[in-house]
Amino acid sequence: MNRVLIFLLLISTGCYSQTTVRGLFRVVGATVTPPPTPPPTTTGDSIMVTVTFASAPTAPTSNLAELKYNKYATFQFEGDDLWLNASYDAYIYMQGGTTTTGTTYPNGHTFTDGAGNNVKWRGGVAINTKNNFNNSELWGSANRYTAAQLAMLVQNDWTLSNHGYYHDIAKTNVNYPPDSPTFSQAGWDLAKNDSIIYARMSALGVPFRNRTVITPAAWDGFARAADSLNYLVSTSTGVRDNYFGYPQYLGLNVNTNGANFLNEETLPTTTTKFGRNNGFVHLLRLFQDDYSTANVNTIIAQLTDMLDKASPTKHLTTRLGTHGTQWPNIVPIFDYIDQNGNDRVWVTSLHEWAEYREVKRLVQKTQTVSGNTLTIKLAMGQIPSENRFRDMSLLITGGTITNVSVVGADSFSYNSSTGLVNIFKKKTTGFTAPLP
Repeated sequence: MNRVLIFLLLISTGCYSQTTVRGLFRVVGATVTPPPTPPPTTTGDSIMVTVTFASAPTAPTSNLAELKYNKYATFQFEGDDLWLNASYDAYIYMQGGTTTTGTTYPNGHTFTDGAGNNVKWRGGVAINTKNNFNNSELWGSANRYTAAQLAMLVQNDWTLSNHGYYHDIAKTNVNYPPDSPTFSQAGWDLAKNDSIIYARMSALGVPFRNRTVITPAAWDGFARAADSLNYLVSTSTGVRDNYFGYPQYLGLNVNTNGANFLNEETLPTTTTKFGRNNGFVHLLRLFQDDYSTANVNTIIAQLTDMLDKASPTKHLTTRLGTHGTQWPNIVPIFDYIDQNGNDRVWVTSLHEWAEYREVKRLVQKTQTVSGNTLTIKLAMGQIPSENRFRDMSLLITGGTITNVSVVGADSFSYNSSTGLVNIFKKKTTGFTAPLP
């Protein structure tokens, strides 16, 4: 069954003309009854954390940090449209190796996990499958990523975003299937692309479930379709389908809503769009294709502003997308973060950021104290099957920590001075496949 049919809205009766919802569905009538939320497919995993104090702890707490690794700020970067020149050299800069222009970064670039261990920077690639104009294949065409190259990125913890099977809607594309009362163009576009990405990555032994949508161009409907299809987040430069776009302002020196940044503390943790409760948000991003000195300096000024305003109680994020980095013209932006971030910046992908928010919201945490030991149970049963990054960063208070042990995770790290405990658990197989 076509995936979009699963999400067909039930329509009420009434004498009303047919209207088009700029998202996944078409409806007739005055009111819309949303489909029931399917129960999450869960793993049932639990993680047990045991914290030993020098003496019996005083009112101990174990709270999840707003950002992973308890960073103050986040920088997210993605290259659009499968273009190699949009992100491959950035990948080399972050992971290590030699760029297409001959510059070698032997160790890549890192921040620490807050416990003395280096973590390499990560980013993302937004994927289309077909050319709008002649219906030709984009994967592996001139200057575009092959499936094998994308699999390599995913294996190094870069992530993929759904940018639409095509890059537009049928207003300018005769290759779409005929319009239908059961789906909109944007919903079909995302669902079709999702199944293609999953199938091609799975064929290479690197299954990947899309959780994020990068709105193609400035087309309406993709944010609504993303919410309908239970994605965690959509993002664009401007269009947002009447969702509130975070941040509301992209200009410098605007003292509202964290200026030109996302403020983690102001983001909603739940949403009731279409009757669901999945924490969906729509984010705005900076976008640039011209990395002239003036434009680079403007972005650096915004990063400076972000770093000046970020704090332990105000966690901010800047996002940057591009079609082509004009390497190495973009390098001063990355270098600025590296040289001025002072280990306060989590450089990651939209996908990893969104899944950390999901885990924070859905993990079921209980704690008990016995003598000088705090035991924390982290039940993962409500985490959806498609969630990849199940990492958590706990902030422990209550006394002097002498030891931490963790059972059920891939690995962990901790800082006894700050009380930070990082729990690392990544899922790479056993995902529920998207419907074709």
